[in-house]
Amino acid sequence: MSTKIIVASFFSIYPVTFGSSVVISSFFENIPNKNKVLFHISKKNIKKSKTKNIINQSDVKIFKLFSVLLLIRKILFEIKHSNHKNVLIIEGASWVGYSFLLLFLVKFFFKKVKIIYRGHSIEYEIRKRNSNFIISYLSFIFEKFVYQNSHVSTSVSSLEQKKIKKLYNIQTEVFPNIIEITKTNKNFLKFNKRYIFYSGSYDYLPNKKAIDRLVKKIMPIIIKKKPNLSLVLTGSKKIPYNYNWLKNLGMISKDKYFNILKNSLCLIVPTREGYGTRVKIIEALCNGTVVVSSRIGIEGISYDRKFPPPFECNTDLSFVNSILKILNNSKYKQKAKKNRHKYIKKYSAKLNTQIFVRNHT
Repeated sequence: MSTKIIVASFFSIYPVTFGSSVVISSFFENIPNKNKVLFHISKKNIKKSKTKNIINQSDVKIFKLFSVLLLIRKILFEIKHSNHKNVLIIEGASWVGYSFLLLFLVKFFFKKVKIIYRGHSIEYEIRKRNSNFIISYLSFIFEKFVYQNSHVSTSVSSLEQKKIKKLYNIQTEVFPNIIEITKTNKNFLKFNKRYIFYSGSYDYLPNKKAIDRLVKKIMPIIIKKKPNLSLVLTGSKKIPYNYNWLKNLGMISKDKYFNILKNSLCLIVPTREGYGTRVKIIEALCNGTVVVSSRIGIEGISYDRKFPPPFECNTDLSFVNSILKILNNSKYKQKAKKNRHKYIKKYSAKLNTQIFVRNHT
């Protein structure tokens, strides 16, 4: 009997516009099995081969829950009418309560379905810091159930693997956040000034804090020393700042994003909060871009702290000094380009996905 692979995501994957959608689309598109289908929730009707979606244009939580229930109903219907050996892959990049509900129902009605949970971060850590006690406690219970009742579960790094083992007494398999290695020769950006780059939605609290820190504390010091430098932002339609050295490009295409990334002086990530491994840093490393990040920003990624890049910075002044070093010496850019091959080998979607699917289906 042939195998059918069903991938479930509780948020929009297409169009690809942010980190988790990059990871999941890269994984799904590189699954070698032709008999596959992706279920996701989208803001508009996406007509893409081998995908099925529920449309939800509202950010109101009750409507999101209703959309999740409809999506789960579709997935159960797909399994029920399948004539194949079914493998369900649940993508854990949204609230774990949704994953719990899908997993519970599938195990109750279809005991022969193999369930794989692909963890993108530890949900309990996020809720413990950003939600009330009830949501935090429920997240812990749901996440424990999901990890303990999946046939296979993964974490994005050895660091996350150790945390999950300590929390839930489950040994996960390390499966890194993978990306499609994209080549583009298009030139979208023609700034007269050199620029540093940050990407992320201002609506997401860790990104908001990082952008605020960049604009209020780090850039003013840099601009005094290097007035011809710019800060380019993407991922947010609106931000509450207006300076002549700041350029917010909003939501952009994938090609344009990679072009901006490759032509930047560096990707700067001054976050004090983060979960899992950041896709934007992986993309930068794989594209030969110099990375300047806080320790927590680059957490879970192997690098040599003594011989940058990447640069690890944890104070505003250390970020400034690292930017000035990069401005004054081209060797850092050259080294980043040389190192890109080892990161491509580790995070390439094609290679990692094929090995994973072969081992578990």
